[in-house]
Amino acid sequence: MIDAREQLTAWMHDGVLPREKFGTALRIAAVTPAPAQWRTFAERMLVWMGMILVAAAAACFIAANWHALGRYGKFALVEAALAAAIGVVCWRGLDDVAGRAALFAGAMVTGVLLALVGQVYQTGADTFELFAAWAVCIVPWAVVGRQPALWMLVVALADLAVVMYFRLNVARGLDTLDMIFASRLSVWCVTAVNAGALTAWEVASAWRNGWWSVRWAPRLLASAVGAALVSLAVQYVVGWWDKPGVEGFAGYVAFAAAMLWAYRVRTIDVFMLAGLVLSAIVVGVAVFAKWVGPANGMLAYLAIGVFIIACASAGARWLRALPDNAREVPT
Repeated sequence: MIDAREQLTAWMHDGVLPREKFGTALRIAAVTPAPAQWRTFAERMLVWMGMILVAAAAACFIAANWHALGRYGKFALVEAALAAAIGVVCWRGLDDVAGRAALFAGAMVTGVLLALVGQVYQTGADTFELFAAWAVCIVPWAVVGRQPALWMLVVALADLAVVMYFRLNVARGLDTLDMIFASRLSVWCVTAVNAGALTAWEVASAWRNGWWSVRWAPRLLASAVGAALVSLAVQYVVGWWDKPGVEGFAGYVAFAAAMLWAYRVRTIDVFMLAGLVLSAIVVGVAVFAKWVGPANGMLAYLAIGVFIIACASAGARWLRALPDNAREVPT
């Protein structure tokens, strides 16, 4: 698959496109952003970072002055920040960048308020209950806001709630690896949550175009699912756990097959396929290293290095051989 940059580069080498016009051609072909696009990106990034930092500053200020502030002072600061965020949303609207960033900052402050209630009144709630309640409370915000960032925050909070639940209630008495990292059951539950969110997002995106047609959100979810399944597959290959755990390797194979069908047969998404190639290289290297074994010494390391290079080359050739007329999923 030849992209615009490669085509323009070929024209420049053939003398069809003058070398001094190459930069202008890249901007016209939308390969490189124009100055106005850089300015828009910088403005949006600064607005989003400013809102998030303000929400984090409110939490850090209360934590640093916990004993100096009274009960009502703490609640007044957090609720004032929440009211200010809602005020900016009402003022600028949900279609404005500032309004959307303020809504996201308000969702962050909601978690600070819930944590403050638990600390001041000593409700006895566990950590996973905080994240679960936080996710439930901002679901209406995500529905009204119609922005992918809020839905990704809901999914992330759900993942944290699952991990914390298993760590506090299920993983007690298990080995050190389960306590430091996460039990395999919790990883499976988090993977199921992310896979369900990914499936729902892709179904909604295919059914009707809208704010959910952005591609960074499903790509983030697919990366999370792939990373979890790759870790389970590698753990099975290297024998990290006492029990075999072959379901991790089987789960990765099923995930790879689903990704091939969804992003190679049904449509083309180069990012998804590139991530699949990377995950296959990681799992393949683990299998090859296990087969070679450490007994061969430096020869084994050399063979593993050659295997990685060969796999990377084969994956790159496969990605470049994608059909030129394939429908690219919009970014």
